[in-house]
Amino acid sequence: MSVFDELIFDRNQTDLSNNTAKAYHNVSDLERINGACLELSALFISKGISNTVTVDNLWGPLDYTPARLNQILQNIQTLRDLAVLGPTTPEVPDDFNRPTIEMANDLERILFDVYLYASSL
Repeated sequence: MSVFDELIFDRNQTDLSNNTAKAYHNVSDLERINGACLELSALFISKGISNTVTVDNLWGPLDYTPARLNQILQNIQTLRDLAVLGPTTPEVPDDFNRPTIEMANDLERILFDVYLYASSL
């Protein structure tokens, strides 16, 4: 199974109300997002499209620093900028200051859409 098969972009209010694991970003979510960024970077490079993403998959409870979270956003923006995407693909948020389930869905939806684009090249 590919990391792209594991992306989650169907979180909803019920998940939040029921306090499910899907409702909140945690270490496994960040590792999945970083893994997808790394795989997308490699996929683009294999197609002759250079890019630079910085991925650190060593996450623990104390690793949720603004700098590291913003690096994730920068990586997603870098990859999004390489793709020709439709109007339904969300924009990358400016920061992680007020994370929501919509933001979590958007981040993983962007990665999935970029994957579909890169796979079609």
